[in-house]
Amino acid sequence: MESAEALANPYAQKVTLGTDDFLKAPFLQNVITDQHFTQRNRQGRSVAFLGRIMKDWSKTPNGIAVDEATAVCIDETGMAQVVGTNKAYFLKTNAAKTPETFTSGSPVTWNNSGQAVQVSAVSAAATANKFNMTSFEAETTAGVEKLWWSVVGGNWVQTTRQ
Repeated sequence: MESAEALANPYAQKVTLGTDDFLKAPFLQNVITDQHFTQRNRQGRSVAFLGRIMKDWSKTPNGIAVDEATAVCIDETGMAQVVGTNKAYFLKTNAAKTPETFTSGSPVTWNNSGQAVQVSAVSAAATANKFNMTSFEAETTAGVEKLWWSVVGGNWVQTTRQ
């Protein structure tokens, strides 16, 4: 599933979600994952899946996506560490910021003034590359790129957040 296709129609045949049919790992409840993330331009695809979960299941999901040669390891206390050579992206939704246009056959608009999905991009190379899975926030700001992702008329947009 390509990002452009998922954002053009979030209910396209390839945009399928299973429910309660996968891992039951601690700290990953209500979290979706993706891999080969920026190398395959999957940002918009993940946003479409998060929006589907919000709209169809009335949940407030989060996401973890990793670039190639990168992994996220979570310990028994819920502290995640990014390892490898690239970045991991932690996507956080907000129940008060639901998609504005999210219907079958229509391009997605999930803008919320350019602040639809809060993203923390954590570099594996950073000394402080830890992420708290309980609060779903980075432990420090060192080595973390803070972003907002939104979608307007099916087009994915990234901006820096303060």
